[in-house]
Amino acid sequence: MIDFISKKGFTLIELLVTMAILGILAGLVLVAVNPFEQLARSRDTSRIYSISQLGRGLLNYRASHNGSIPSSPSITWMNDLISQGDVSGTPVNPDYVNGTSCNNVSTMGQGGFCYISDSSKSIIYAQLESYLHNKNCTVGSNTRAYWIFSTSNGGACEVCGEENIDPDVSQPVICND
Repeated sequence: MIDFISKKGFTLIELLVTMAILGILAGLVLVAVNPFEQLARSRDTSRIYSISQLGRGLLNYRASHNGSIPSSPSITWMNDLISQGDVSGTPVNPDYVNGTSCNNVSTMGQGGFCYISDSSKSIIYAQLESYLHNKNCTVGSNTRAYWIFSTSNGGACEVCGEENIDPDVSQPVICND
């Protein structure tokens, strides 16, 4: 009589099939989460927060200086806000995967934020890089989302503009819905 010994465990085929299924599920989760988009969103969130803080500091500066604002182009315009105590320090614009926040280097100031002013109003802005923001800018093939703080509006919002043309202080700021 032959005695069969019962072995407990999985066969090699069962293990390979299970690993293949787990690999496919991991790939689907990775595509759904899209880590590059998540990183772009977090960098955009940092830019939005910093520009809003700088804008409030700029409004405080203007109120305490009889309506005057730091002139542009100036790569040290934040020094005026910091020295007067309107901003506690220089925020840093996170590095872009491609490009910079300003197309015209003369508008880029401290921390990599863009600043333009005329005698009575100014804007602080940076390009946004995540799909979440840029999907709203489908007017043309080369449109881009910017986060802009405008002293004439007294607030910050997302606007669409040409990818290779910086926003201008002389143009009205029309916020996306």
